[in-house]
Amino acid sequence: MTINSDDLAHFGGYLDDNFRGLQQTFVLDDPAMAAPLRNAVHAAFRTDTRRAPLLEDISSWLEAQV
Repeated sequence: MTINSDDLAHFGGYLDDNFRGLQQTFVLDDPAMAAPLRNAVHAAFRTDTRRAPLLEDISSWLEAQV
């Protein structure tokens, strides 16, 4: 699963709004919220060199939440 924000002009809802709504609606904790972020990084057309720092940022954010 990934979280997206398509056609902002038509639907509204920026990516951070979509994440906030998902977290509030389904009462998801931080590890559950990190999963779609990681999935998005893995699904993106990026090299492993470009993926690594993004995944590290997600891990660092998650560790800071504890």
